[in-house]
Amino acid sequence: MAQINKGVVYIIIPLTAIVLAGCWFYSFTDKPYPDIENTFVEAFDNETDRYDLAPALTEGLINKLHGGALLKITGRDNAQSIISGTVTSHVLEAYSYTAEEEPLEFIVKIEARVKFTKVASGKELWQATLEGFATYPADESTKDEETAREEAIALLVERILDRLREG
Repeated sequence: MAQINKGVVYIIIPLTAIVLAGCWFYSFTDKPYPDIENTFVEAFDNETDRYDLAPALTEGLINKLHGGALLKITGRDNAQSIISGTVTSHVLEAYSYTAEEEPLEFIVKIEARVKFTKVASGKELWQATLEGFATYPADESTKDEETAREEAIALLVERILDRLREG
């Protein structure tokens, strides 16, 4: 009986070490690219009729990165990576209706194509089309279109940060 337990111990201990080593890296590594510590955020381009969207998205992304631990903001000359992109779509449409088919709520959707590039190799690490959105009541009683647009940009910034964390 003692030999069976000893054999189990010889199997369990190495397996436990392997599992813990794998979980340690997965659970405690904040960044998918540990060799990249900083980034430069290029001014986003704009393909929409709303000239204010690209600067707001660029500024929002810089502000969020500046306050966090994911990547440090740096100048282009010192950057290990570059975040760039284009605001590709701005949609404002009715989101819900009354029984009389009158708009009850509107939705603002902002879409951007975002790219993350490693400077040293010039390799594009990922490219994604991401969307932020927010709704507001048709009577603008609790918030208006501009506030919804700001919330949509904030959500888009969060989705970009999520994508950076995922790799």
